Amino acid sequence: MGDANPGAKLPLSWPRGTGHEPEYYSRNITQYPETDPEYRSRYWEGPSTPLYPFGFGLSYTTFKVSDLQLSKRTLPAGRSLEATAQVTNTGGLAGDEVVQLYIHQRAGSTARPMRELKGFERVALEPGETKTVRFSLGPKELTYWSTVRKAWVEEAEEFDVWVGNSSAAEAHATFRVVE
Repeated sequence: MGDANPGAKLPLSWPRGTGHEPEYYSRNITQYPETDPEYRSRYWEGPSTPLYPFGFGLSYTTFKVSDLQLSKRTLPAGRSLEATAQVTNTGGLAGDEVVQLYIHQRAGSTARPMRELKGFERVALEPGETKTVRFSLGPKELTYWSTVRKAWVEEAEEFDVWVGNSSAAEAHATFRVVE
């Protein structure tokens, strides 16, 4: 927090109220996704989403994260792929952006979180400047402890990938891990 750069983003999570604590960005999915019309909030007085999502930060400038590309759409288990995205300073001042990569395994032997942070990169940009950020997704990022199997597993399943400036990132792609 003692960052001397006034354009730096500070990663914050902020619940809507004290009754909403603790707020986890990586909570497990309920029966219905929060975007489903049948979904009902965990709270009577408002939505169950945080006021500010995990990784949210303020800056003196604005940024756009776009053009998420995956090097492969099918990934053999034990191998890696590369995710790339473009980050552009769309504001009038120089600043830093923390670009974050999240994944979600759609199915598996154990319930999986909605989103898991698997990589981030801080990028300094001048006004109007665009840079490419690169992330590697391999066994280290795709393996988890299965409470059913009582072992670390990398399962052959479909994965969602998001890249953006918080856990509410919108740039999206999918890939499948195969045996």
